[in-house]
Amino acid sequence: MKTILTFIMSLVTFISLSQNTFLRSYDFYDRMEADAAFIDTDGYVVGACAIIGSENFLVLIKTNHQGDTVWTKKYSINRSTFISSYATDASGTKIINVQQMGGLNNVFMFDNYWNLTYNGTLGVEYTKYIKILNDGNFLVVVPEPTYRLYKVNSQTKEVIWEGDSLKQYYYFTIENILEDNEGNIFISTKNHDFIGNGNGTTFYKLNSIGKIVNHFNFNYFILGTTVYENNNFYSLTYRDNLQANAYNSLITFNSDGVVIDSINITTANISFRRFIQDGDKKILAGITMAGIERINALGCFKDNQIVWTRTHGNPDISNEDYYPYGITKTTDGGYLVVGTYRKLSSKYTAYLLKTDSDGMISTLGLEENLLSEDFLIYPNPAKEYITIKNLRNLSNAKTIEIYNANGKLISNQPFAPNKTISVTDLESGLYFLRIIKINEIEIIKFVKS
Repeated sequence: MKTILTFIMSLVTFISLSQNTFLRSYDFYDRMEADAAFIDTDGYVVGACAIIGSENFLVLIKTNHQGDTVWTKKYSINRSTFISSYATDASGTKIINVQQMGGLNNVFMFDNYWNLTYNGTLGVEYTKYIKILNDGNFLVVVPEPTYRLYKVNSQTKEVIWEGDSLKQYYYFTIENILEDNEGNIFISTKNHDFIGNGNGTTFYKLNSIGKIVNHFNFNYFILGTTVYENNNFYSLTYRDNLQANAYNSLITFNSDGVVIDSINITTANISFRRFIQDGDKKILAGITMAGIERINALGCFKDNQIVWTRTHGNPDISNEDYYPYGITKTTDGGYLVVGTYRKLSSKYTAYLLKTDSDGMISTLGLEENLLSEDFLIYPNPAKEYITIKNLRNLSNAKTIEIYNANGKLISNQPFAPNKTISVTDLESGLYFLRIIKINEIEIIKFVKS
């Protein structure tokens, strides 16, 4: 009895401690890559593109503040692809752009309750990037046949003007789209040069009707997150060669490409790619560069120096990587990172990293999440059954217990490798799988849908 009470108390403590921090993957489908995350009042929504069997889908995953799945929604798309841009307008409408074959239905719009309200084009086909302008209309970038700009009325979806085309390199993507108070548009590209000259950035200035005023190049490094401040630009720069030494700096430059100030923030074995402003500090997000595996890296830049760095993930598991795509501040003052987790060489799945205001996550949160080194539960959420896969072929696991969220023991049975357990009779909700080993206990959460 004392053991059960102790376990129930540990569950209560665990839940309270892990409410605001976790590292969680969402291993639902054959392949899923996440590029977007939205903050809701009662949790988070992940946007990802997934392959399910032979079909392709845009997938939305709603979680609570603990990272537990609340619901998922799927929308058919016609190719394996990715989310190239996303935004929320002044009315709360969420806009997600998925680059599909044919370009006819690239744009998805959702209301505050995540009901699909529109799926189509924004005045032109092949939309790849969308920027909500100061006047509420859309700047649309189309890649076919070259990257061309359009301004589109957000209500009627009619083209207001057609701008110039950006210079087409062998392969490049757009990193930043900015606008000043006069309606001028600034775009930075990430140029991939496979000839051996190194990757770089081209920075464009366009007027309020999309005509190129000037452009210039930054060679051998890329402008990550860039903001417009006091009539100049403030940018995090990085190299994109994972074999090279990690490199970062924060630079200030004007619209003619003249660098006004530069601060070297190179941190051993870390390459930062994105930042958000949080009061008097900048929170940087990137990846580690040491060894073969890449894991999440966060840093805090304040008073012209890095004051802390954090890494999250398991660098000791071979053939596994984390690729963070975005960072945002949460309503409780912490930080949320969304990205794609590659494990066991070929399995790609969405993940969320939620930290506190110091970039940390609790040890309990790491132990219970779905990124266990030893075991994998799937499917999760589950309808009829769960399978517990023994990833390391451990022989020291003896017993499996299932508890509900109130700490009540539901079942108790011997452990077996790749064991399948029926959950058909369980009510929908959160459960705790307790795997008892010879010298320790591991707790993993799963959801009955």
